[in-house]
Amino acid sequence: MSCATAVLCLRREQSSSVEMLLGAIDWQSNAKDRLVSRMRGHAVTEAADTVLLNVAVHAAEAQRMFDDDSLTAPPRPPRPRKSVARRRTDTLATRQLNFAAFYR
Repeated sequence: MSCATAVLCLRREQSSSVEMLLGAIDWQSNAKDRLVSRMRGHAVTEAADTVLLNVAVHAAEAQRMFDDDSLTAPPRPPRPRKSVARRRTDTLATRQLNFAAFYR
């Protein structure tokens, strides 16, 4: 069974995976023997994995819906145009002329 098939099978279950996890935790806490409690702990771990897998599937679906909506979102407003740079008149020759005229 592929991973995608396993995820789809989990999605078809009508019972809540969180309810299953809570039931497994109660079942483990009612164990009278330490060994039995440890064995039931594996069922709790498996139920927790199922809950996390369902959360991951829901998150992936939400992300895909978000990505699809962003494709149809209105475009951003245009950026303001940068001002045209003025010609720089303070060249080396201009500075040299000003220096010469000032110290004459």
